Amino acid sequence: MTALAGLSRAAAAIGDLVLPRVCAACDHSIGLSERDLCAACAAELTAVIDVPYCRHCGESRGPHLLHDARCTRCATGLTKGRFHSFVRVGSYAGPLKALILRFKRSFTVDHFLGSLLAKAIQGAMSPATIDCWTPIPSHWTRKWQLGYQPTALLARSAVAHFGGVVEPLLVMRKEVRPFHERSGISAAQRAKEIDGVMVIGRGSRIAGRHICIVDDVMTTGATLREAAKTLKSAGAASVSAAVLARAGRGEPVVLNASAGVDRQERNA
Repeated sequence: MTALAGLSRAAAAIGDLVLPRVCAACDHSIGLSERDLCAACAAELTAVIDVPYCRHCGESRGPHLLHDARCTRCATGLTKGRFHSFVRVGSYAGPLKALILRFKRSFTVDHFLGSLLAKAIQGAMSPATIDCWTPIPSHWTRKWQLGYQPTALLARSAVAHFGGVVEPLLVMRKEVRPFHERSGISAAQRAKEIDGVMVIGRGSRIAGRHICIVDDVMTTGATLREAAKTLKSAGAASVSAAVLARAGRGEPVVLNASAGVDRQERNA
């Protein structure tokens, strides 16, 4: 161990006596050998991340139900609102869900979540093919209440790992209460409520650009689809999406593996 490493370890130990280090997901104490998560949460996080999904709509699918990284509906052109490419870290469950909920309340885990999203992006696409990364917007009243915009913070934290341009291309015309704060809202109701609420920000360049939308959680996809529709209507060359987690009906339920169709795709 070098003298510098020894001093750093000693400083960390002294810091833990004053402000003990805790797991970012469960708040249990963690040792010097552990980084942001305790061993149990790190193992659970791996489980929710290691889930195959369609790279065009984000739905979870068993690996045998993906065709060139596309689900059956996307491969046959049946999916509405599919993206040029779709990247996600994992399923909205376990430690990932706990981390995202904490992130929505404060900005203490933005660097950790940003690094997770950056790794997912780099593993699924070439970031250099994206001209601009744009966060899902928050209404100004929401930003005023929180003191920051979570999706903008997430986008900047992720893009910092590989370079790129983050621009707030979209503006929310009116406040829409976050869907994750309300239960019992159908996909149709979400789509109706979000329809037409986003506009292109003044002075934003859209035409001919390859744009990737950044969000924290996708549930029904209504918000992401509305953002994509707005960008495409303004002339975007392509629109991709990158999110931390996919919630809702995204878990694979195999109906007939040999036929390559699952219950979700048959009933969608």
